[in-house]
Amino acid sequence: MADWFEFTFSNAIVAPPTSSQIRLNATDAWNATKVWVRLITTDGIDAYYFLKSIGVDTTLFLQDKNDHTQAVQYVTTAGAVDHTTYIELPVGLQAPFGTPPFSNNQPVLLVVSPTVAATGPSTPGAQLVTLDQAKAHLYQAWPAGDPRDSDLQRKLDAAEAAILDYCNTTETWRSVTATWTAGTVPRQVQAAILLVTGEIWRFRGDDASTDQPARDPLTDFSPQVCGLLRRTRDPVLA
Repeated sequence: MADWFEFTFSNAIVAPPTSSQIRLNATDAWNATKVWVRLITTDGIDAYYFLKSIGVDTTLFLQDKNDHTQAVQYVTTAGAVDHTTYIELPVGLQAPFGTPPFSNNQPVLLVVSPTVAATGPSTPGAQLVTLDQAKAHLYQAWPAGDPRDSDLQRKLDAAEAAILDYCNTTETWRSVTATWTAGTVPRQVQAAILLVTGEIWRFRGDDASTDQPARDPLTDFSPQVCGLLRRTRDPVLA
């Protein structure tokens, strides 16, 4: 669940911000490693406790209030630092949008998507490849929370399910794949999931193009996917 607040951008690159300002520690927003946020928004909201609660790995999306093409996306590299009148957020660049953000005194929106501690998926979902990895594979850089996230996640879920079904030909392999996590899964399996995700993403059923990859007649996967998974399944004997 994302929350957003309105501030005024200042092109000063030193702290502290004043009034209802947001400042960065670099002239080029894409090179910033710190975001300084005044506690009071332009519409008078005291956002102190919310800003103070921002933790590591939180997505920050900074956008011009009236122009979505001027935006930049960061991820926090550490928790918020309380400086009494403003909050410091250490960040790293996730994705630039448009050119070039931002002008002095420009009204901007700060959209915050906090990381929620995982207690286990409420519904089955892709666990071996992250949504961010899939977006990077497809060269997509829309902001977190975009409606396209859920569409891509469904395709990623389907790709992972298909790959696991292909690998789980025996009880031995089913016991092996059950232990895989995003950190321990063989990299060739991740690569195969991404390839299949890319195919599902491109060929949605509404594309008349015949430029689809060749298919293995027994598996309906491309030979490239079968080659990646050759060592992560037992052969099926006739």
